[in-house]
Amino acid sequence: METLALDGTSLKCSDLIKVYKDCDGKVKVVVQDSAKEKIHRAREGVEEKIKSGETVYGTNTDVSALKSAPPPGSGAQAAGYAGRWGKYVEHYDKQVCRAAWVILLNGFARGSTVVTWSLVKQIIRWVNMAWNKKNKIHDLVPNIEKGASVGFGDVIAPTVLHVETLAKYQIVSEDKAVKREYEFASGEVLALLSNNCFTLAEAVVTVSNIIETMEIIEVATALDIEAEEANTFIISKEAEEVAQWETKKKVIERLRKLLRGSQLFHKAPSSIHPYVSLRASTDILGTAWEALENTKQVLEDLINSHQGNPVVVGPWNSDVSETKIGPVAQFDTTRLFWSLSSLQQAMGCLVVSLGQRTLYRINTDGFNIPQFLTRRMLIFQEASLRDCMVSSQVLSPAFC
Repeated sequence: METLALDGTSLKCSDLIKVYKDCDGKVKVVVQDSAKEKIHRAREGVEEKIKSGETVYGTNTDVSALKSAPPPGSGAQAAGYAGRWGKYVEHYDKQVCRAAWVILLNGFARGSTVVTWSLVKQIIRWVNMAWNKKNKIHDLVPNIEKGASVGFGDVIAPTVLHVETLAKYQIVSEDKAVKREYEFASGEVLALLSNNCFTLAEAVVTVSNIIETMEIIEVATALDIEAEEANTFIISKEAEEVAQWETKKKVIERLRKLLRGSQLFHKAPSSIHPYVSLRASTDILGTAWEALENTKQVLEDLINSHQGNPVVVGPWNSDVSETKIGPVAQFDTTRLFWSLSSLQQAMGCLVVSLGQRTLYRINTDGFNIPQFLTRRMLIFQEASLRDCMVSSQVLSPAFC
């Protein structure tokens, strides 16, 4: 069994993918002792503020337009928030739900929320037992609808998850849960629902899938070079030396390794100049990889940050000497939107390039290929070009 120890600062996308792919209880999630101490101290700071009569948003008040009302204090009341939106047909992959709760736990491990260690322990039990398909508790994992949240935070998805689990059952042993609502401390319900853990989890899984696709595309590019009997200078050490940026250099090096042992390096090329979409393949691949790396870095920044509102800051998690509790908007997704938009545009350009390369091969050597296949390829290219043009207009240049 592999153990993933959360500390609020060092969670990697690759760690989450291990959690996401584990359906057999082979990845155990724990919270480091140092993080446990931070959680205790943050909650102590919150309790002191409440006892002193200080108003703490979402802890001794309600939220949004109901700031002057009592706080949401139970699963039933949280279910009321979830029920304000309609029903949707499409559901999240249940493994995404597990990854989402690990992101939430990692945020709690920073000691910057109002949650108690008791709540954290209960979520850890669910994460480690309920997503193990061999465990009877697995049957209690609910289907979570996609697209139900409006506004900046996910809100509805995490609310439904905790309403259908923590608010109905408590895990009492390795394979047993009883019908008993968890007794939420003040502020904990808001901490569970005001975050973007689902958005981030799905983005991490998507990026992982794109990385696997990109690796296949690099192999396809090497095969295109082989099929064209292209001038290997485009992947030579000399081309690598003059490449404009590091990611492109790495692409050239990988393509050269993929073609190691090829006869291309020992005979004259079919043309001194490979066709443009092949000659520019290292640029287009390099751009897509760079967008992927940037998106991955943004994701790792966000999955290791405080989620939700309010934030608790004190000497245990910062350089400040006093406990401060205040409002933030760290559920905002603007930065993630920009990185994903960049990735979308880069992948759109890559898909157009692939379509053009495939059409070139069909037009060059495809006299034996049935006509309906070439027509499908034309439709594919047209759709790819349209998607690329749409994605490049996410924000008009006039607004930049």
